[in-house]
Amino acid sequence: MRHGPKTKQTILDQALKLFVEQGFTETTTRDIAQACGISEGAIYRHFQSKDEIGWELFHASYATMAERLQGFIDAAPDFAAALKAIIVDLCKLFDEEPYRFRYLLLAQHNFLHRVTAKMKSPIKVLRGLIERGIAERKVTVKDAALATAFAQGPLLFTAQSIVYRAVEPPLARMADEIYAATLRAIGADQAR
Repeated sequence: MRHGPKTKQTILDQALKLFVEQGFTETTTRDIAQACGISEGAIYRHFQSKDEIGWELFHASYATMAERLQGFIDAAPDFAAALKAIIVDLCKLFDEEPYRFRYLLLAQHNFLHRVTAKMKSPIKVLRGLIERGIAERKVTVKDAALATAFAQGPLLFTAQSIVYRAVEPPLARMADEIYAATLRAIGADQAR
């Protein structure tokens, strides 16, 4: 196997799968190399360490998600429509890209501290929407940081419950209920 861009992407793809299935700490570069059908040394032609692989997966997915969510906000006619579009899309993404979404959910404890103020973040995007909702009097929880935390709860805890097999998938079937719970959590309602 040649060791070009295709190999690097294969390493990322296989590492993502292994990190979700086995856990980040439990997965070794040897495991990744075996899954890719390459030598362990070939990994080091593309990455300095397993940690670098994990960070690249997290950072790239995190930034892509932020851009995606901002696109929904920009296209929506109002606060409620933007929030619903985000929730519906994230539910769909969870079902369609289970490894990527689960990795973001599970790896945030390892990498979230590396996200700087200059980096794109889905949390910043959501907070911007929440601040808009507060300014438009659509959200009654006046502390934007607190309202942003409340807004994340229904979706993330339901997704986590699916990961831990306490709730049956697919997440997309619950999008309307998650949206309604999110509105309640931030002190908004569908009529506003």
